[in-house]
Amino acid sequence: MNFENINPFINATVNALGTMASVLPDHGEPFFIEDEMVLAPADISAVIGLAGDVEGWVAVCFSKNALLKIASNMLAEEKGFIDRDVQDVVGEIVNMVAGGSKCE
Repeated sequence: MNFENINPFINATVNALGTMASVLPDHGEPFFIEDEMVLAPADISAVIGLAGDVEGWVAVCFSKNALLKIASNMLAEEKGFIDRDVQDVVGEIVNMVAGGSKCE
């Protein structure tokens, strides 16, 4: 896989967070993780598998503070800790990213 294949995922992430959470994310340099069991350092992550023309995994990883802000915006209520609703938000985001990346 080359880095051009990552651009749809970056764009889908920016779009999902901007549309659903009114957050304009800033991202670091993209990188590949060769070991399926290793994720980027984060307080909470969600992973979804891809099959088809591109096979692999999409992972979204958040710090606690970033996730609580995103979840508060998406749920229209202040979230001060990671509960079931906040966990569901992470699952929704990874679904939106995976789905949105297919549209490009």
